[in-house]
Amino acid sequence: MFGTGITDMKTFLDVYPHFQFRFLLVVVLFVIFFIVVMKLREKEYIKMVTGKDSVTGLMNWEKFKENVREAISKSSEKNYALIQFDVDKFKVINDMYGIDGGNSTLRGIAGELVGLIDKNELATRFYADVFCVLISYKNDDEITGFINTLSERIKNGVAAGNVSLIFGIYKIEEENLSVDLMVDRAGFARNSVKGNSVIRYSFFDGRMLDKVLKEKNIENNMQSALDAGEFEAYLQPQYSVKNERIVSAEALVRWHDPIRKLIPPGEYIELFERNNFITKLDVYVWKQVFKIITKWIEQGREPYPVSINVSPVHFRNRTIIDEIIDVINEYNIPLKYIELEITESVLLDDLQYAIDTMEELHNLGFRIAMDDFGSGYSSLNILNKLSLDVLKLDKEFLNDASNSEKGKIVINDIITMAKHLNMEVICEGVETREQVEYLQTTECDKIQGYYYAKPMSLINFEKEYY
Repeated sequence: MFGTGITDMKTFLDVYPHFQFRFLLVVVLFVIFFIVVMKLREKEYIKMVTGKDSVTGLMNWEKFKENVREAISKSSEKNYALIQFDVDKFKVINDMYGIDGGNSTLRGIAGELVGLIDKNELATRFYADVFCVLISYKNDDEITGFINTLSERIKNGVAAGNVSLIFGIYKIEEENLSVDLMVDRAGFARNSVKGNSVIRYSFFDGRMLDKVLKEKNIENNMQSALDAGEFEAYLQPQYSVKNERIVSAEALVRWHDPIRKLIPPGEYIELFERNNFITKLDVYVWKQVFKIITKWIEQGREPYPVSINVSPVHFRNRTIIDEIIDVINEYNIPLKYIELEITESVLLDDLQYAIDTMEELHNLGFRIAMDDFGSGYSSLNILNKLSLDVLKLDKEFLNDASNSEKGKIVINDIITMAKHLNMEVICEGVETREQVEYLQTTECDKIQGYYYAKPMSLINFEKEYY
């Protein structure tokens, strides 16, 4: 029976030769797939048996958890701290040096860790560029001393150069807590200083749990809130410096929760940037602004130009141009009424991408503003390369100008430079008459701040200005 089947198959392939190639191709692909699967299984088996992380050579995560539990139970008289840390802006290292360079940096960190911890202390790579360390300590100074020593060794000894670390520390006080929860608490502490250029470590405390629970509640409700229209575009007027009359506005989002009423933006904007929900909120606000301008046009009113924010997270998406074009196509309004505000932090990740994207948006017909200029990244040397129409000065410039003559020199020179580059200048955070009068002595074009008006609902804006 089997012999007949084989003979029939051979006859079939002889008669239909084009099936021979397909048949052989399927066989070859199956063999390759089988080899790959076996190699992966072999790799996982070796990893399981050796207990080693394949990139750094440190013990793997499962082995680390097992050893942490054993160390704590054996030495109950010692104080232990679980430290979680990662590399600040590790993506930049990968972009500059490639995956191999990134892995080399991780191995360099692992080597420094091994040389620093005692024989009864433990280290592992948790995932990606995140490491966990278990150390014993007598007081907080020993913990911070460990962190400072490791940071210094990494900064001077790792090939990528100038590597900066961010730490979260959980002092183990509840020994019955699972290792996973201990690591989570160290992670909460680390995330609390993420993005802080001055403070590089934080100790976990109970207030962080409250914050996490609050953020979790926000995450559970954010999509339904968006669907229910609880987010609203507020408008903050921008005044002419010369005649002190409204000439434009900025759209700022506000969340009206039925239970909590008005939720402060500080409670959710940063969270939405971390979980990427900000991209949905951006588009939602853009559409609200386009609707507002459409309404003004249909009512025969001359629209005030409105600036809308493009979050740094959203700007980095390679789909940003297509998303904006979709909104343009949905609302056919003159783009002279829309200004896009982009923060200078977008220049950090991929400068050429930022330059190209801003140019493309400008070519579509948008005015482009750089928001919070001077708040972080020093972009003076590339302003001439950017397609910018507006420079929005960070309010700290104005505070400095209010407090010292040197501050006034700096703000005057920046405004003069912007004017030479044919840019309009807006100063934010104006709160006093003295600040207004000072800005009237400069070439600043517009003022935005509480001195004139806070952000307000569309109803109140129209009552006040139409």
